[in-house]
Amino acid sequence: MKLSGVKVTDSLRVLKKEVGGSPNLCFTASDAYNALSSEKAAQIEGCDGNQLIKYFAKRHVDETDFYYDFEQDDSGALVSFFWRDGRMMRDYHYFGDLLVFDTTYRTNKYGMICAPFVGMNHHGNNVMFGMGFILNERTESFDWLFDTFLHSMGRKSPITIMTDQAQAIAAVAVAYSALKDAAGVAGNIFAFGLFVSPIPTFRRIIRNGSTEEFSGLPYIYTLLNCMICAWYGSPFVSVDNILITTVNSTGAIFQIVYISLFIAYAERVRKMKMLGFLSAVVVSFAILVTLSLRVFDFNSRQIFVGFLSCASLISMFASPLFIIRLVIRTKSVEYMPFYLSLSSFLMSMSFFTYGMLNWDAFIYVPNGIGALLAIIQLGLYGYYSNKANEEHEPLIVSYS
Repeated sequence: MKLSGVKVTDSLRVLKKEVGGSPNLCFTASDAYNALSSEKAAQIEGCDGNQLIKYFAKRHVDETDFYYDFEQDDSGALVSFFWRDGRMMRDYHYFGDLLVFDTTYRTNKYGMICAPFVGMNHHGNNVMFGMGFILNERTESFDWLFDTFLHSMGRKSPITIMTDQAQAIAAVAVAYSALKDAAGVAGNIFAFGLFVSPIPTFRRIIRNGSTEEFSGLPYIYTLLNCMICAWYGSPFVSVDNILITTVNSTGAIFQIVYISLFIAYAERVRKMKMLGFLSAVVVSFAILVTLSLRVFDFNSRQIFVGFLSCASLISMFASPLFIIRLVIRTKSVEYMPFYLSLSSFLMSMSFFTYGMLNWDAFIYVPNGIGALLAIIQLGLYGYYSNKANEEHEPLIVSYS
């Protein structure tokens, strides 16, 4: 059946019907795929595979924007490969909203699946974005091919995909989406621990009826940071980052509540200053939104707002550096609560993973820095808390 051009899935369906169901079939779908892959890989071994890779390597030397990648099995046989040149990359940059992925072409002597990535330009003509060959139709093969294609295009994803492999491509998309969403939801949950951390401070302010020596500026700056990051996560600025908007919108609501309480219990002079700072934040954010919508196109807007959110997040994550220095100087973790550092680490790691799965440097870079600083805090906490326990004299000494 395979030699006649019938797909493996269709062949298995026919055979199952002929023998009266899957239990009566002497092999599984995985057995069939493995057998076919081994046969094809054996055919590609030797000079043909080596010559192809040498040709790709030479083109890469001659053309700096030529990209290729390949995959081998445990025996070193070529099982998958992909390439695209500079023109394909430029065409994808301009016309990559629609991607046609068709795997019906198998006229090569090795029986490999030819998988061209095709689009349509502004004249209605077909344009090639890339070319791949794979041994089988398993989800893992399409996973590798699509990941390689996106990597070669700077992780720019198409808006629409037309394909004859809907089930396999859907499985890849669902797996990535599920992992990314799980990381984003976890980040939202862990961020809640950071948002509620000022509650003891405001209990004291409400109990004493005064803001005392507390400063309201951290809440002002955190509000601005949350608003910028929430704007970056919105569909107007970036693609598929709604969980960034939800966590930062929640954070902004908490900061507004804290700022309102601070203003309510502050002295008149400090009250007016806080109102001024709050007005400046609102006006600045309104200018940012208006400027990004009216001046920039979508891609430029994402870069502009992305750099702002990235810089804002890095500065926020850098704020514990003062606490780290204080802990080292005083050799005490009194001013560095363990659960606050743990929440910061878990949240940063979650959104670092979310950003990596979405291939968004404006998310994974600042959160990676935040995770690293949180690890340092947790390490210092463990070191100095153990040291304090060792130096502490017991209240009762046994002489037995």
